[in-house]
Amino acid sequence: MDTYTFSIAGTAYKSFAEAFHEAGKLGQEITTGTYYAHGDVAPAPVESAPLYHELEVSFPGVDGVGIKRMGFRGRHIKGTLCVAQASKTDAETVKNTLFAAITPLASFSVTIPGGTARSNCRLVPGSGQPRGWLLLAGMYVLLVDVEFRQMRE
Repeated sequence: MDTYTFSIAGTAYKSFAEAFHEAGKLGQEITTGTYYAHGDVAPAPVESAPLYHELEVSFPGVDGVGIKRMGFRGRHIKGTLCVAQASKTDAETVKNTLFAAITPLASFSVTIPGGTARSNCRLVPGSGQPRGWLLLAGMYVLLVDVEFRQMRE
């Protein structure tokens, strides 16, 4: 069983595969909850390399170009959450509660499975787009793509 979690704003989300194992029937039932997607459902959560702003510097009469590093400008973290509930209404309610907690107006910590905690992250404007619905083992599963940007280290 996967022991890694996708942590967002202090809440740890287990692998969607564990939703099946927790029910005890190995694929015949799904435990309600919010999980991170991976495998055939969606790509696993990932983070980009750090982004830096660089300024090209040149001087009259001097061949070549110099680079002045202006500092850290962010890092992108992407993943897909699976909201599994008995009804579409329940899944929408859970999704709304989730987005109230990770509003783009707040900064928080995000950790990809097996990764390093990244502080000062914000939900990217326009992120949180529903990918679609699945009906698995009698449960409604809403897939929601999320993207965060680490604003500073």
